[in-house]
Parts: sequence; C-alpha cells; structure tokens
Amino acid sequence: MPIRIDSPYFFVNPNDKLEGKHYALATMEEIWNTVCKKVDENIDIYSGLKHSSCSQYINEKHYSLDQVQMMTELAKELFKRLLSCDINIMCRYKRLRLKMG
Repeated sequence: MPIRIDSPYFFVNPNDKLEGKHYALATMEEIWNTVCKKVDENIDIYSGLKHSSCSQYINEKHYSLDQVQMMTELAKELFKRLLSCDINIMCRYKRLRLKMG
C-alpha cells in the first residue's frame, strides 16, 4: 500500500488541529522541555536547535567553522536591524498619535 502524505510538512502531529497538522510552537516546546527534564538537561529549544543546525552544516554540508560563524553572525545582525526598525516604527507611531491627540 503506498504511503499517502496529506501535509506539506515532513513532521506532522496527528492530534493537531492546525492546517497541515504541523507542530505548534507550544507543542514543540512542551515536548522539548519534557525530554530535557528526563535527561536532566537545561537548555532552551532555540539554543538546542541552533546548535543542531550548526552541527548539521558542519558535519553534513561540510561548511567550515568560519562559514557557520559568519552565517550566525549575519543572522544576529539581521535580527538587530529588524528589531531596531520595529522600535523606530513604534516610536514614530507613538509620536504621531501624541501629535494627533
């Protein structure tokens, strides 16, 4: 019998009600925290996945440590820029609202 996949997602949660039955962030965090507790580890999901992704780039994609560091630094810089843009937009919005009364 052929396997039929009704979702664009590789990992699906059969109990989820989201379209495509992908894992919701809250569900992923709950699973992550449960497993960490079982193995007496205290690491947040972001740090764990970032480490796994970087390891995968090095071990499977054969990136150098410099390339991975450059990617993560670029991502950090991009996040800082986006955050500062959001802050600037919010400040402008608040000033505009104050001017308008």
